[in-house]
Amino acid sequence: MRALKQVSQMLSVVMNDSMRKPFHIMVAEIIQLWSRDRALSVHYYRNLLYRRDSGDNIFAYVGWRNIWSVYARIEDPLWQYALTNKLLFDLFFSQTDIRLPRLVGFSTRNRFVIGDEVIWVSDREQLLFVFELLARSSPTASIFAKPTGGSCGAGCFVFDLSDSSGICADKGLEVLNNDYVYQEVIVQHPKMAELHRCSVNTLRIDTYRTDRGDL
Repeated sequence: MRALKQVSQMLSVVMNDSMRKPFHIMVAEIIQLWSRDRALSVHYYRNLLYRRDSGDNIFAYVGWRNIWSVYARIEDPLWQYALTNKLLFDLFFSQTDIRLPRLVGFSTRNRFVIGDEVIWVSDREQLLFVFELLARSSPTASIFAKPTGGSCGAGCFVFDLSDSSGICADKGLEVLNNDYVYQEVIVQHPKMAELHRCSVNTLRIDTYRTDRGDL
């Protein structure tokens, strides 16, 4: 059901874009990409290849299926786990010069760790106390909560003292059945906020180091 909704949204965006290519050209290009990749060409939409100003070489993008096949060959399972587990990520990279949001606390089901304090939560009143304690412990007086092993923003939420009670009622059961990390909320530079003020905007650069140590 979710996949169908995403496809519907994608088609709506494409068909309402005044810069899209003629329909018959889009169909022809999607067929060409299918012939090359033998997979649904999601990147045709995500990389805006359906637009007239996208350039002439649609084959310059390798597609998601090919990307994941490359990842499967070069990823180290041990490092992959450290990078995808947000608690391990913080424990490792906080020892380096890389700037990170401050980790205020973390939880494993109903066990919460805030600083040196361990709190076991058994009811809603205790959970509300923990949420308020987390907010007070944050340098920005607000908390960004993330599933420890999540990705793409799924399950994340923000709260402060003013809405702790509502978040507790809305997200409490989800939190107590999963593992979370709790970080200070980042206030980004105004210039970055101009791109999209409702999110923390980032730029990611993928690099690969060969067996000889070359980048």
